[in-house]
Amino acid sequence: MMLWPWIVGVGALAIACGGGRDEADPTPVPAPTPALAQVAGTLPPPSVTPSISVAQPTVAIPPTPAVADVVAVTRTEFDLVELSVPICNTSLRDGVLPGFGTVPVPTPTSTPTPVAPPTPRSVDAAQAEIEQYLATATNLLRTSLRYADVTNDVWQASRGLEDRAALIFVEGRRLAALCNSIALTEIPPEVTFANGAISEFLRERVAWSAASASSIRDLGISSTDSLEAQRDRTVALGDDATDSVAVLADAFNIELPLNPRIAAVESARARIAIVRPGDWYLVRLDSQIVFTGPIELQEDGLVGLGTGREGYGTAIRARRVRNAPDWDLEKMDAQIRPLFDHFGLLMDSSTETVDGHMASRHRILDEEREWRTDFVITVAGEYSFIFELDCPLKFIEDCSSSMDLVLAGATLSP
Repeated sequence: MMLWPWIVGVGALAIACGGGRDEADPTPVPAPTPALAQVAGTLPPPSVTPSISVAQPTVAIPPTPAVADVVAVTRTEFDLVELSVPICNTSLRDGVLPGFGTVPVPTPTSTPTPVAPPTPRSVDAAQAEIEQYLATATNLLRTSLRYADVTNDVWQASRGLEDRAALIFVEGRRLAALCNSIALTEIPPEVTFANGAISEFLRERVAWSAASASSIRDLGISSTDSLEAQRDRTVALGDDATDSVAVLADAFNIELPLNPRIAAVESARARIAIVRPGDWYLVRLDSQIVFTGPIELQEDGLVGLGTGREGYGTAIRARRVRNAPDWDLEKMDAQIRPLFDHFGLLMDSSTETVDGHMASRHRILDEEREWRTDFVITVAGEYSFIFELDCPLKFIEDCSSSMDLVLAGATLSP
């Protein structure tokens, strides 16, 4: 079984930094409100975090790969024993996102929790929140549909078990990350129906991937009439989700598409507050903050999943670990440098500041995979704060711009 380089790196990093213990405080993430409100009343609009005017990377939407190209990409050494599909969590549980897990069987359906009817509010307050939701949701839906379309386009041409297993392995991780992002998105009550349609599409699509993975591993069969019918149903659900979003936008006279906005994100457990680049997706908010890059900055195939065990691919990660009592940046650098070998060859290092603290930046290149991993490390009090960028080399300019935005807006609380 292949061992993700990140698993080795995290283990050694935790030992080097005194165990890397997480704080016990729960992450204060507001749970979505699954109810539909009547837009009325005269409540004043809620306060909104001011926008940060920073230029965003401009990239072209990549075309759907040709069948031969995707099949060639997936024909990387692949062990069927590794075939698994992450759980699709489209809602929070007790205010937090459930932990990462993999299942070779269909994803269970969550039980809805009854809620009290929301308080009526003003049209202006609803409009602002709905626009913010649609800016994220429409982009997320477009991305998830493209991942599904790539698999559908290649599925019939990929007759071998290994080829189809690789397609499932890749798509399952891509969509599971977007499930997390939907769960962590603020859900105004007026968008319940549209958000439910997007969530249903994601859950059903991941359920199809999980069922197909189970069939391949247990029976040596990648397709059955039942599985094909389930895959066809996901196509219809994708169309329904697209229509639901359009109806929502029309109801509030919102013109699509909307440009995603830069947003502030804070983790109480990690004691880090940073900004999310507008077109990146928040996929983890607990002891770490993780953003995964837009589809324009993601590489196709297995190699595009990157070095992390979650398979987020192009990603920015921020976390905090506890130091030894007499720790400083020089000692931290000395301890962490041996771990760089797991990610490639150290190209160069430099110094900069993060929230007023001196930091070191290390750029690592995996020439064979054409992949860059950057670490930015700073020590503040009894803690080290570690920022990580994972990105295909051909997208590194845009990835680095997003990383600089995150670092410039970071607030650290030792």
